[in-house]
Amino acid sequence: MEGSKVKEFYIRYLANTLSSLSGRIEHQKIPLPKLEFLYPAMNITIYLFDYLEEHNNLKNHIGLGFIVHIRELDEDQAIKKSKNLVENILNIISFESLSPCKSAKLISIVDSTNKNSCPTKFLISPFEEKFSPLSPIQIDKKRFDMIWNSFINSESKRRLMRSLSWLRKGIDSRIVVDEFISYFIALNILEPLLRENRKWDGLDNIFDQNEVNSPYEFTEIRRARNRLFHGATEYDELSDSFINELNNYLEPMRRAIIYGILVLLNIQKDYMFKNFINKKPLRVQGETYFIQKGIIENLLLSSSIIPEKFPELKVTNKQKIISLKCNGDLDFKLKYTTEYKLPNGSNFMLKEVESWID
Repeated sequence: MEGSKVKEFYIRYLANTLSSLSGRIEHQKIPLPKLEFLYPAMNITIYLFDYLEEHNNLKNHIGLGFIVHIRELDEDQAIKKSKNLVENILNIISFESLSPCKSAKLISIVDSTNKNSCPTKFLISPFEEKFSPLSPIQIDKKRFDMIWNSFINSESKRRLMRSLSWLRKGIDSRIVVDEFISYFIALNILEPLLRENRKWDGLDNIFDQNEVNSPYEFTEIRRARNRLFHGATEYDELSDSFINELNNYLEPMRRAIIYGILVLLNIQKDYMFKNFINKKPLRVQGETYFIQKGIIENLLLSSSIIPEKFPELKVTNKQKIISLKCNGDLDFKLKYTTEYKLPNGSNFMLKEVESWID
């Protein structure tokens, strides 16, 4: 960057995830803990912290925040470099905590080259519902440091990071086919490294390991992959039975990926292998629905539906009531008002109320 004027930027990101540096009780205190990542050769420092939003005087964890201090020639390059490094950190966090982790979103960027006058951009976007009643998954600092340091010292950083990216994508997926494909790609990325490191013939060996504890051989999973991509016949469909078969392979595939990465990072087995490999991701629950069940009397519907006159329920005056229990769990309540929109002469008789999670 010699010969050109280097600018100084502070860039802020938010990644929605259950992974957290501390618990809910600690979130109510100041200052919050943070981690610092130094990249001296790139003139970059990254600060990682819990991203909190306040509701009813209670600070709620919605994900992980990043502030990146970077010196670069222009804003576009600064965003590109910082985003890539932030995603790499999130890949390892998702691996360590086995927690789904959304891609980091740009929140703001400050050009601090001229300290007296700093051009600033705040990005406002319609973020999805970020709050989760589930308790955050605290990052094990000792374990994270061990994984991070082993990764930094690895001679295969780029290939390992690619595999970690696909593992994270699989963990974050709620669709069986997407999760299966993500794990298969992650395994294929590891295969050349495992051949070289372990003198193995291929991925079949990794499924034979006691720690992976797979009831399936990799040849079965490979055949399923070929059927998924090409079909056993020209007119094969994604039937429920085939989706269920793919679902059976997900656990051993994920364990095999984790085993392979730990081996390639030279992590000692007696420290974390057994519990870590068998750990299952804690996925954020789906959207909650409150179901009102009853009977509509005198409902006259013709074969020609008029949308404006179709029965409808309007929900108004929604109010969240959130408080923190002594053990750090949340007490979560929702108050709302309902209004029935019915055709003339019709009545709705409420029988019961249920709560569903999609």
